[in-house]
Amino acid sequence: MEFKNPKHSMNGREERIDYIISEIRKEYPKDTNISILAEKITEITMIIRSCLLPMRFSPTTRKDYEEQILLEMRVI
Repeated sequence: MEFKNPKHSMNGREERIDYIISEIRKEYPKDTNISILAEKITEITMIIRSCLLPMRFSPTTRKDYEEQILLEMRVI
């Protein structure tokens, strides 16, 4: 995946988060019940991690992204 903005810029962060959420939505569409998402938190976390790893972020940054994405999706 090619991104328009540098990964440590604010726009780059949003761009990458949107990309990861779109990858999650391929398996769990937007109309998926929140309770189902909460039950599948492990699978969702694995999707997030598989997307973040090739982006070569530090472990701390990956954790921050993971938490933000789960919050935005209202899983946690």
